Parts: sequence; C-alpha cells; structure tokens
Amino acid sequence: MQTLRWLGLGLSLGMLCVVQLGAQTPADSLAWVHAPWEIESPAPGLTVRNGSLQLFDTPQQIYELEIDPSLYRLTLVQDRVRRTPGAQGRRSGAQAAINGGFFVTGTRQAIANDFLKIDGQVFPFAGGWGRAGIGITETGELAFLFLPENSLNDTLWHTPYRDVLIAGPMLRFDRQSIPNSDPTRHPRSIIGQKKGGTWCLLVVDGRRRKAAGMSFSELAFIARILGLEYALNLDGGGSSALWLKGKGNLNRPSDRIGFLRFPRPVANAILVLP
Repeated sequence: MQTLRWLGLGLSLGMLCVVQLGAQTPADSLAWVHAPWEIESPAPGLTVRNGSLQLFDTPQQIYELEIDPSLYRLTLVQDRVRRTPGAQGRRSGAQAAINGGFFVTGTRQAIANDFLKIDGQVFPFAGGWGRAGIGITETGELAFLFLPENSLNDTLWHTPYRDVLIAGPMLRFDRQSIPNSDPTRHPRSIIGQKKGGTWCLLVVDGRRRKAAGMSFSELAFIARILGLEYALNLDGGGSSALWLKGKGNLNRPSDRIGFLRFPRPVANAILVLP
C-alpha cells in the first residue's frame, strides 16, 4: 500500500538527513547481519524475528514483527482504564499488539498525552508534546505524518484519517533518517513501513544487564538496517511491550518486582487484526 505523506511544522526534506553518529559503525552492521536470529512465522503473513547481539558496544535484545498488509489491518484502541497491550489485544481479537503513544501516569484512567483519534472520534488528551505520528485511512492505508503547528485551531488536518496517534519523534521519513541528539538509552517501541508496504512493529529491551536499550539515533540506525522507509518512535521505557496471540509477551519489559517482569498497563495500543 502506498504511504500517504502529509507534512506540517514547515519541515523540508532537506532537514531529513541520514544520522551519522560515531556510535554506529560498520561493525554494528556486520553484527546485525551475522546475529543468530530466531525466525518463525506464527500465522500466514506474520514473521517474528528476535535476537541477542552486541551493538553500539552494548548488549541488545531486539524483537521484530513483520506484517503483510494484504492479510491484516491496523487499528488503534483505548479503553476507559489502562490495560496492557496484551489485554487490549485479547479483548479485541487481535493477532498482535504493541504499546501506543504517551499517556498520563498516576491514574488508572486511560488518558492519552497527545492527539488521539479512533474510528473517527477524537479523544481528550493532555500535555501534547509529541509532534509526529501515524494516520490510518478508511481503506486501511498507513500514513506517517507530522503534527501542524496550528493543530489546536485546525480541525481539518486529521479528516483524511479514521485513526490518528501522535507520539514521536519520527525516526525515518521517506527513506531518510532524522537526526536526534538525545544520547539516553531506554527500552523502545517503533512502528514502521518497508518498501512495498510491509508493516513492522519492533521493540528493543533495556534497563537490564543483557539489554542496554537504545538512543533515538541508534534506533534510527536499526530502522535503516531493517529497510524501513518510515519509522515512528512510540512510548518506551516500561511501556514497551510486543504481544502476539498464542505466544503472549515476546519481549521482557523493564518494569519488575524482584525477579518478575511484567508489562505495564498503558492507555492505548496499536492492534494487528485479521
């Protein structure tokens, strides 16, 4: 499916240059190619790949789900209360689910931090620091977009899309990586699209000895190696969770009590439905 593109913020393509930071070297590319990946196809049109490898001089644990858009559709979900991506996926009969955008913490209520539209309904949101997101059209096409500066006063920008989730930052746009100077490493979640339309959900574990997590520039590097023409950063940290029907949570979330790790209840999620 062709990716629909709509630009706000006055961004020009000249700004979207490839990230070239010292942390990413040819050795990292070789490590990726030669990593002992575990690959399986749990259902037609779904491919799961995960692996432990040394990247950016740190141990990393990566989980990727590739989705054939001719067999599945994407949708957003948010209930009255916060639920784990897996719980939201099970309730909706989904094949897979990943955590969505940022949200208000300190309450069991599900309140998105940034603009959120599901099935044509705009949800209340708070804060609103995210400047990039995804839109899903009535026909199921996936768009990667930037939030316009006048979005609070413009009620028309989101009309082409049935569903809209704002998060960010954008990691890759139109085959170009977007620079980001934040060096901090955390667990990360992204949604992306490859040439030809294949969708990708990816989670990078972090905050443990065998999984350092990644900075945004490192994550953009991984997105480029994966062949993602578009990639959006979603909520991360303890929220990062990739769930698959029949498998449960694929990654090891960073939230824990003692030795037990568990997925965090989040406000919204991205679902993969038949």
